[in-house]
Amino acid sequence: MARDLTPLFEPRGVVVTGVSSHPGKFGFVALHNVLSCGFSGPVFAVGREEGEVLGHPVLASIEALPENQADLLVLCTPAGANEGIVRTAAARGVRAVFCAAGGYSEAGPEGIEAEARLVAPADISAWKTAGSKMRDTLLGFRDAGVKVDAVWLDYEVDPLNLNYLAVRDDPAARRHIPNNVLASPAAFARWRRQLWAALMSAYVAGPVREIFPGASVSNWMTVLSTSKRPVPGMIGGYLPPTDPGLFTATTPVAYGTDTGFWHNGGTIELTRDEVDRRYMAQLLGQVTADAANRMESAPHLNAVPWVSRWVPLTQLPESKAGGLGVEVKANKTGLSIIAIHPDSPAAQAGLHPGDWITAVDGKQLSGLTLNAAINQVRGRPGSSAKLDIRRGDTTLNINFVRIRLGKGQHPIMSRERYREALRHLWLRGIDGMQVFNSTTP
Repeated sequence: MARDLTPLFEPRGVVVTGVSSHPGKFGFVALHNVLSCGFSGPVFAVGREEGEVLGHPVLASIEALPENQADLLVLCTPAGANEGIVRTAAARGVRAVFCAAGGYSEAGPEGIEAEARLVAPADISAWKTAGSKMRDTLLGFRDAGVKVDAVWLDYEVDPLNLNYLAVRDDPAARRHIPNNVLASPAAFARWRRQLWAALMSAYVAGPVREIFPGASVSNWMTVLSTSKRPVPGMIGGYLPPTDPGLFTATTPVAYGTDTGFWHNGGTIELTRDEVDRRYMAQLLGQVTADAANRMESAPHLNAVPWVSRWVPLTQLPESKAGGLGVEVKANKTGLSIIAIHPDSPAAQAGLHPGDWITAVDGKQLSGLTLNAAINQVRGRPGSSAKLDIRRGDTTLNINFVRIRLGKGQHPIMSRERYREALRHLWLRGIDGMQVFNSTTP
């Protein structure tokens, strides 16, 4: 079947990564060539930090790339960074890639694997290599007389992190995926997690059980979720039916995340007791459902949850560290405001929970993902922007200056109720805890 090469030879816009002010670097040369050849479409330069090169503005991250304005991506970044860059760019509408980076098939077996992942991000063949490395490592321990009693992994790799739009629009990726999986983002998310769980069991837990049969083995958020009693997600929603397979212990997550607090209806106005109750539900949700499912269907499984009173997931680079001072959720036309921080630009402008943000600096937010829409609102602290706000049948125009976002604005679970949560976790039959100490006030 013939492929449409228009995005490669006649792109709407061009993205160049790895741009710097050094004239000898590929990124500088590529940007110079695009700008000097008379190309009439938009050109987006991406470097390590914001600024200007050749008088052209430079974005600090591929995450800042606007959606559906460029078709061609020119890669001048190291091979290790390119897989993530390609996926993010694909999710923003890029449809062709010119790779000016080394470290691929010319670099030997590992480069061949990296090239395969770059051109076919849903190809799972690299798991065979991962399993072989796991087996060789464990055999080395055994041959040296070292006994392994327990293995815990934080192996959050593809297909767990695959982007729905990037896969749906990539012919190479679609070769590996049934059509009904791509019917909707929900169907894709279910398939993605179930496939990841199966691959983890076969290629990670399998070698451990083979070489050290008595070892305990678990992995991040490996849980027993059923259609009758689905395990809640770490932030919201529910995990699809999944079985731990060859893992000997589940690892539910008992985290008090700021993102989960806002997502599940938290507001600044809640009382101390109401804040604690919402965090208590977060900390106990996965462990409770997983414990009930294990008791009913797999009593042989142990459970060793990850536990933390406070996990801030909204830490941002400087270029996106400024914002409006609101918590939001997605709607069909943009963002719905669900909470407003005191003394924030949103509070000073008279915005209310329930207001809709429909555009930022004239750019409509409809059709964007939640993260993409939020990134339009955020920017460098001290920078200004104009919002289109819908309040009922009225449209308002609001100008604001971004303030620095900080964890001090987020309600946190009290230490007393956290200790109570730990007692409740033990009452749910767990066999141990992995305590994560983040930057906790």
